[in-house]
This record gives sequence, C-alpha cells and structure tokens, in this order.
Amino acid sequence: AICGRKYTGKSTFARNMLLKLNHKVVIVDPNGSPAYNQIQKVEVSKLRTLKSGIVKVYTPNPEQLFQELWDIMHDKKGDPIRWNGTILFDDATKYIDAKPTKKVKSILVDHRMYSLNLLFTFHAISFIPPFFWKMLTHIVVLKTQDLKQHKYLGLKRVFLIVFLKHLLLFRQYQLAQYFL
Repeated sequence: AICGRKYTGKSTFARNMLLKLNHKVVIVDPNGSPAYNQIQKVEVSKLRTLKSGIVKVYTPNPEQLFQELWDIMHDKKGDPIRWNGTILFDDATKYIDAKPTKKVKSILVDHRMYSLNLLFTFHAISFIPPFFWKMLTHIVVLKTQDLKQHKYLGLKRVFLIVFLKHLLLFRQYQLAQYFL
C-alpha cells in the first residue's frame, strides 16, 4: 500500500515502480490522475486479451470491475487461471469497501493463486480497511496527518525505514534526503 495526502506523489511513485516491471500491469484509475496520462486506456472487457504491457481502466461500477476481474482469472468451471501480472488500485478507498463482497475478497485474499501482485493507494492510513492490515507485506507512507493516532502504527520508525528503503531502491534520492 502507498499512503499519502493529495499531491504527495503516490500515483507518480506507483507509476515509476510499475514501469520497471516486465509483465502485464493494469492500473485502475478512478480519478484520471495526470501520472497515468501517457498510459493507454482500455475497456475492462479487453483485459482478458492483455498479454503484456501497461494499461489503465476505469469503470463507474466497481462491482462490474471486480466481476470482470474474477471472470478473467477463472476458467469456465470456476478454477483459478494464472494471470501473471500486477494490478494497481489507485485511490482504492473509492471502490474497495471496509466489508468487501465475496468476489472482491476472493481476489484480494487469493491473489497469489492467480500469480497476481496487488498494489493500492490510499489518501490516509486510517482509510486502509482493517482486513487489509492482515494481508499487507509493505507500506510506503508519504505525508499524512494520521500517523500519530492510528492504532496500527505503534512502530512509526519501522514504516519510515521501509519507506526510505523503497525510495532508495527506486532511485528517489532527493525525496529520501528530505526524510534523512
């Protein structure tokens, strides 16, 4: 997960990271973020034929999006298909509820079964649904206003260290210097 207030560089950070991948990448972009302007927009139904590259999708109906994703990742018998890619859910608060539907939860919880990496952006740490905290392996924290009050962040320094490691890994030296 990548967390930060508006205009802290979440989408740009995610885009730069995703452009380095050598497999198919889908960006769910509900806001038309300028960070994704150069990325081809496709209809959700076209994801089934995506073999490689990076594309973005938008749908005003989140349930339709997750139904399409579920259909793409299962054969006609309902057995999982290895999708081999990454999906970025930008501004995930807009379409992933704190209590997700069964299909949404199936994709989020069983993503490894599909050979699928998931990445999420949120505007605040407090916007991350509680069930996400059990699944997250990494969190990048940009500027937020809720670090002190969130019950999951008793270890602020650990998150800052992980964040700095990611900045250095992706050659964001100027931004890393700001935190050192």
